[in-house]
Amino acid sequence: MFSSFNVRGFAAVSALFLFAASAAAQVITVNPSTSLTAGSTATISYANASLANQEVTIEISGGFPVPQFQTITIQLDETGKGSGTWTVARWRNAFFDAPGALPVTLPIL
Repeated sequence: MFSSFNVRGFAAVSALFLFAASAAAQVITVNPSTSLTAGSTATISYANASLANQEVTIEISGGFPVPQFQTITIQLDETGKGSGTWTVARWRNAFFDAPGALPVTLPIL
């Protein structure tokens, strides 16, 4: 009985580790990374090895009081990494969403 408990515990910890590793494998970054300036250019980078050699669509939203949406398409290389640029809109904030990645939110000055 003791050894079956250890096996189940090990399996649970391993599954949690694998889930955490796969969640971290999809990453979106925006540069500059602290705040954006309306009218300037931001570089959006995305990494997802499972989508290597494919195009991904990044959704950018913002606007107040009426929400607005824009998209950019990024071509990923053979390692699943790519980047594109976006001209920063005259919004208060920008929200960047990409497949499987945690969203990024930045203020716009």
